[in-house]
Amino acid sequence: MSNLSSLSYYIPELIIISAILLVIVLDVIPACKKYTFSLSLGAILLASVFLWQSYGESHGLFMGMISIDPFSHFFKMIFLLSTFSIILISRYEKQLDKNYSAEYNALLLIVLLGMFLMSSSINLIMIYLSIELVSIPSYILAGMLKNDKESNEASLKYVIFGSFASGLMLFGLSILYGITGSTDIGVIT
Repeated sequence: MSNLSSLSYYIPELIIISAILLVIVLDVIPACKKYTFSLSLGAILLASVFLWQSYGESHGLFMGMISIDPFSHFFKMIFLLSTFSIILISRYEKQLDKNYSAEYNALLLIVLLGMFLMSSSINLIMIYLSIELVSIPSYILAGMLKNDKESNEASLKYVIFGSFASGLMLFGLSILYGITGSTDIGVIT
């Protein structure tokens, strides 16, 4: 299946990408800043509707890098429910500065997109990229409370540990590629 025709099966992810961009744009406009919370929750609900409609279908997308199947749909629904709950609960968090709520929601949506990609990846390169798409915003989320010394320390430790783990994982994946000659999980197994 070509890359362009693969997009028709990838609507929930496109909704999340659109929501990320819209949250960032609405944050710049002072009059629309208050709508970022509603937009984030609405995008998650809309993505879950489209995901539910396509449940049970199995397709290999983007030249065999991603597979849409019931297994990935199940985990995507769990990720949607978790992110929805986190955004809903964090709305009333006193420590989270209201000026940064849009960035917080955008980062959570980026993590959600990375988890979506991770659950449907069937290629080592895509697995690595999706793990990094989850990790990098998580570093920022760990240090979101700028005035809290422990938050800054946790973020720095997470960055150091994450970069070491990422390098080690990339080294292991390169050895696996060297042994098997392929990055496709189906060929490796």
